[in-house]
Formats: sequence, C-alpha cells, structure tokens
Amino acid sequence: VPPADYWEERDAATSPSCGSVALMQALAAALSAFSVPPAEVQLVWGGACCSQDAGAVKVPLLRAAAGQALAAACGLKRADPGLTVVVVARAAEASAVGAAGFLAAAKEDADIICLFLRPAIPQGGPVTPASLAALAGARFFAQGGLGGPDLAEVLASALAHKGLSVVDGLCGGGAAAKILSSVS
Repeated sequence: VPPADYWEERDAATSPSCGSVALMQALAAALSAFSVPPAEVQLVWGGACCSQDAGAVKVPLLRAAAGQALAAACGLKRADPGLTVVVVARAAEASAVGAAGFLAAAKEDADIICLFLRPAIPQGGPVTPASLAALAGARFFAQGGLGGPDLAEVLASALAHKGLSVVDGLCGGGAAAKILSSVS
C-alpha cells in the first residue's frame, strides 16, 4: 500500500500546522511498510493543531472533544479489535485534561498508538507524555522531533508493538526520534 493512500502530500512550508505534515508523512510511511489497508486504520484527533490538515487525511478520522481522544480510541478498539487505532493529540490529552483517559488506556494496555504533540521548549511542569507513560506502566514509549530522521522507524516499531505505544513528538524539533522503552 503506497503512503499516498493514507495522506495527501502537503508542503510542510505552507502548512498551518506545527509539524503535522512531517508526522503524517512518517505515519503514512510506517503504515505502508506494514501494508495496513487504509480502511483498517482509524485516526482519532484530539485538540491538536494538526486538525487544520484534516482535508489531507485519506483514512477514517474521528475528531474527539478535548480530553476525550483516548477514551474514544479505546471504545473504537473495543468495538473492532482488528482496527489499527492511532491517536494524534496535544500533550495535554495525556497529562492534563485527558489524564484519566490516558491512565485508563495505559492500565488496560490498549493496543493503540498515541502520538502526542508538544512544544520543543517545555511549558508547564516536568510531566511529559513519555514520563507519564512510564509511570502508568506503558511498555512502549518514545520521543523525538517531528522533523527527526528516525520518526518513521519509531512509528513502525510502535505499530509492531502489541499494547499501548506512546510517542512524544516535539513540535518544531528536528531531533532524532528514539525508543525510550519497549517491553514485550
């Protein structure tokens, strides 16, 4: 399945988003590498700025209310366990308004990929989606810049992992993505 079947190519320089073009290119490459049929992918967007690029998505898309992206994703996965469910949301979906849904998803080890976007310059406290994932018992978590060279490989590893996979994406950062923990 070619990456273009998941995402309509956009020019990163003209996109109004904060790294969603690089993120979606990497996600499309990872899905393509695993030959996941687009009809079997469910994308759930929380209150992330990437929702401005919704017109470019070619897979089923659910826009969730603030704080509800993970709850919606868990419900979708329970309703159809064969779906590849991917959440793209702001970091607050894990550490603030959506913390309860995030902790529930981590506790049940839901087979969902969560891509959290946050500014490369820390805002607020030291709690990041990756650190909260570790505290909550998630077995796969990674972080890196959305423009980083290894993001597609990290997302492919997240796809291969059975259980909750958390990727902490730094908006505007080109740092190499890396897996911080992966336990089978």
